[in-house]
Amino acid sequence: MTDRQSHSPRIAVLVACFNRHRITLPNMAALIAALDASPCRFDVHLLDDASPDRTGELVKAAHPAVNVVVSEGDLFWNRGMLRIFTAARGHGPYDAYLMFNDDVTVDAAAVARAVALWSELNAASPATVIGATRAQGEPRTTYSGYRQTSRHRVLSLARVEPGDEPRSCDTFNANFVLVPAATMEALGGNDPFYWHSFGDIDLGLSIHRRGERLVVAPGWIGRCDDRAVGVPSRHGLLRRLRQGLTGREDPRQNAYLIWKHRAHAPGAALAIAGMLAKRLWVLASNAPHVMPDGPDAKVG
Repeated sequence: MTDRQSHSPRIAVLVACFNRHRITLPNMAALIAALDASPCRFDVHLLDDASPDRTGELVKAAHPAVNVVVSEGDLFWNRGMLRIFTAARGHGPYDAYLMFNDDVTVDAAAVARAVALWSELNAASPATVIGATRAQGEPRTTYSGYRQTSRHRVLSLARVEPGDEPRSCDTFNANFVLVPAATMEALGGNDPFYWHSFGDIDLGLSIHRRGERLVVAPGWIGRCDDRAVGVPSRHGLLRRLRQGLTGREDPRQNAYLIWKHRAHAPGAALAIAGMLAKRLWVLASNAPHVMPDGPDAKVG
């Protein structure tokens, strides 16, 4: 990793991975090369959630400077990101944390522009910069920032398409997100209540609630396919209910997010009731659907 001038930001890259080294390795190599060519200094911190394919070991072998932490295999994405953020803090101080999902294939020029934009905005006041992604084979946005369309409905979110100029948003998918270090550390990283999904949406809303600016960088930061369309389960009703109401799919995570970022209690209570009714209907009717509800879903 190349030295930079003293005024360039020092970035801690945070990655949580699980058992897909054929995707992780080339994308990590592309990111490291892009950051090496960008106006920054950086360290990479990777959490391997006990991958059977030894993803963390393979990344370490290819990139010895990467700080790898291997967990017990029960963290999933959100708690994995919290664990690696906690570990990375000990290597600081940093100016920013880059939340990176290992299925993103970055464009080097776009990464350099995003880092420069982050530095420019943060010279005036704290700002978080989101890199939107596009589908692998078509010019379609897959992950980005989101704008809240109703102050009374927390999860009423509209995707912000990247343009020629930075565009404001209220929260984000954390596929490529540069967060000021002071902001991330004040919030304590991802909220540990969530297992897998919603942690990034929650973090973005928490940053927005602090009165800080969130912007989607111009253009796409790279390529990342979105999740597949849901299909009906082959299991019986009782098993569908058990799987759809516990663990990663526990609707208490949805309810917690709605309540935490509520505009007022009655509206939040109604939203939670509606979410639960929808969840039960989907499970009982065995309708095609991807759980949990919400705009973000991570794998690995």
